[in-house]
Amino acid sequence: MGQPAPKHKQQRGISSIERLTLGAEKDQFLESFALLITSGMGVLVALEALLADARSSTMKRVIEQMRLDVDAGQSLSTAFEASGILSSDVISLVRIGEEAGRLPENLKVIAIQQQKERQFQSKLVSAMIYPVLVFSVTILVGLVIAWFVLPRLSLVFGQLNIELPFITKLMIGFGQFLGQYGFVAVPATAVALILGMYLIFFATQTKIIGERLILAIPGLRKIIIEVELARFGYIMGTLLHAGLPVVETLQSIANSTPTASYRKLYQHLKSSIEEGNSFRKSLDSYPGTRQLIPIPIQQLISASEMSGSLSESFLKISSVYEEKTDVTTKNLVVIIEPILLVVVWLGVVLVAVAVIMPIYKLVGDFNTGTSTTPTPPVDNSAPAALAPGETDGYAITGPADSQPVEPVVLGAHDQIDPLLVDAGQLLPTATVIESAEFSTLNVRSEPSTTASVIKQLHTGETYPVIETNSTWTKIQLTQGGTGWVASQYITLLQP
Repeated sequence: MGQPAPKHKQQRGISSIERLTLGAEKDQFLESFALLITSGMGVLVALEALLADARSSTMKRVIEQMRLDVDAGQSLSTAFEASGILSSDVISLVRIGEEAGRLPENLKVIAIQQQKERQFQSKLVSAMIYPVLVFSVTILVGLVIAWFVLPRLSLVFGQLNIELPFITKLMIGFGQFLGQYGFVAVPATAVALILGMYLIFFATQTKIIGERLILAIPGLRKIIIEVELARFGYIMGTLLHAGLPVVETLQSIANSTPTASYRKLYQHLKSSIEEGNSFRKSLDSYPGTRQLIPIPIQQLISASEMSGSLSESFLKISSVYEEKTDVTTKNLVVIIEPILLVVVWLGVVLVAVAVIMPIYKLVGDFNTGTSTTPTPPVDNSAPAALAPGETDGYAITGPADSQPVEPVVLGAHDQIDPLLVDAGQLLPTATVIESAEFSTLNVRSEPSTTASVIKQLHTGETYPVIETNSTWTKIQLTQGGTGWVASQYITLLQP
């Protein structure tokens, strides 16, 4: 008879991953089992009904082994303990209920306790999910803008040839970095953040760091303390009322709490009470108790211990702090919402300022007449006089025996071409001198004889003047664009 039990344990052994996947289904099993037992159904019949309703193969295997153990004559608490999926406080309550003939009542307590635990966790999640969601969306939108918009914007600003503000340079530099290395940098950063969050908030050895960071935030610290005190009061009150000893109750709550600071406090209370000390002395001997349990609550626990009403006092503590948790959760969301709006608004303003400031500077330069395009250097060397049959890069000479002709210019009484009108005002005009010394006049891209020739003008043609000096004159060409001609071969005429 002693050998089959280990065989059952070996067959039903489940891995840690399988145990994690049974979280919600395990709670549903306990609630349904308690409901069936309190309605008067037998244990075996209840297990068979739940076996048929189980969804996962792992849960089916666990319930089947429980049914086999109970059918073989083992107690329900022994079958629960051998399953490896239930906590020690649940097994203790089942054992006490079997011994005292209060199994339905204790199973009902277990079901309510599981429901309360989910409520406590959901309050913590609801308090944190809103800011986390808003920050995540903000970071995602900012990343998309920096990755896909800023690199294109940098090309536009680069062509304007203006001095960019520091904030614009910073954002464009970040966008260019993402444009070149984003496919490597973004996934690597995401993996690093996930790994860092796991080490800070979830790893067993280091998650106390994340807990201290959260407790340093006033609003979150308040709601975590209230949730923990509500859990502490309810579990202590229900387990003590169900007949579980104080030491086992403290061990159960130490195993169930997710907060490392409170887990250390409960383990200290368990060890101190095991040595024969009272709750008051045990609380006073732990450093930092006032930050975890308020002094009025400590005094209430001490007074109820002396009067023998610990379970009632703990349940009262739970009721008070459940109401406080509801109020704090709602207030926290109301407080966080405008703060998050300000943070998002600052991000939008930062991007807007970085984009608008260069455009504003460019418009200001246009209004003040400042050109953002650098003027090419002027070749101030005076052109030498042309002899018949020669060329100096400015003009091409005509026949050697041709006779000079008097310059002909456009007079004020002649027809003015519409191209000579700019912004409602007439521009000075340049007329190519009619001369037998040359037949065409070269128009160059820059004021230099080494610049490329972009057009050749004939004598007598007239063009608007943009700027001029003693050596070179910049004219507006009829087909669009500008060019430079030698000043000595034109005649200027003011409108």
